[in-house]
Amino acid sequence: MSPRTRMRFLATPLLALSLVGAAHAHGEYGEHVEHFEDHLDTYAADVEAMAATIDAVAAGDKNMEALVEQWEAVKIHGAVEEVATPLYPPVWAGISQLRNALDNDADDAVVEARADQLKAALNQGLGALKWAAASGGQASEDHHDDEHGHDESHGATGPAAVDTIVDELEQAVALYEDDKLEQAQALIQKAYLQRFEYLEGDLIEQDAKLVAALEEDFNGHLPTLMNDGADMAAVNARLDTMRERLNRARQMLTDSDKDKPDVF
Repeated sequence: MSPRTRMRFLATPLLALSLVGAAHAHGEYGEHVEHFEDHLDTYAADVEAMAATIDAVAAGDKNMEALVEQWEAVKIHGAVEEVATPLYPPVWAGISQLRNALDNDADDAVVEARADQLKAALNQGLGALKWAAASGGQASEDHHDDEHGHDESHGATGPAAVDTIVDELEQAVALYEDDKLEQAQALIQKAYLQRFEYLEGDLIEQDAKLVAALEEDFNGHLPTLMNDGADMAAVNARLDTMRERLNRARQMLTDSDKDKPDVF
């Protein structure tokens, strides 16, 4: 069974209340995701290793980039994203909140609290994987496509898709300004899930750090600002950052298209 046909799981109903929705990133994660139930010990070890890094970051012994790189590399990243998808955005949100606390020289108690929240998000993801393994549930391909929009009708590809993403992000910010938070969040989710995800395979080969930064923007920074009721200056500043990063992504995709041989 393909990982894309797995049912998306929640550890508890309460966890669903703060979720924006499903999100996916790098696509293929290897056999361990296909048979995630056989790799729970590996995922548990990943969480333990991540927790140690989080503590080191909070103590000032490591930086956030080391933490993000580790999160991108560990196997539980792909397993949570593919199998326990609703638990994926909270990890990125936790990373963003810890980053913000450190960047703003927050009190030690605040930094420690943010670190604990991030560790809790990772443990919730692990718990959802264990629950999914015990339940053995699965969804049909049609059900998955209808619910999460993962069919082949995602529209424009390449540089044109970036233009669509920017347009949808601008619409989302406008909705937020009109106090339509839920609709704004849904549009951010759509821009990521149905647009950006399909570009990542090409982009990550050229600039993995750019992809990771945009993942954090889509799943962490921008939704968190909106959930926290941030003022428009802060939201627009994040939008500007995303525009700049997406412009870089557009140029990479344009250059990549130029390098492709013509097919006659």
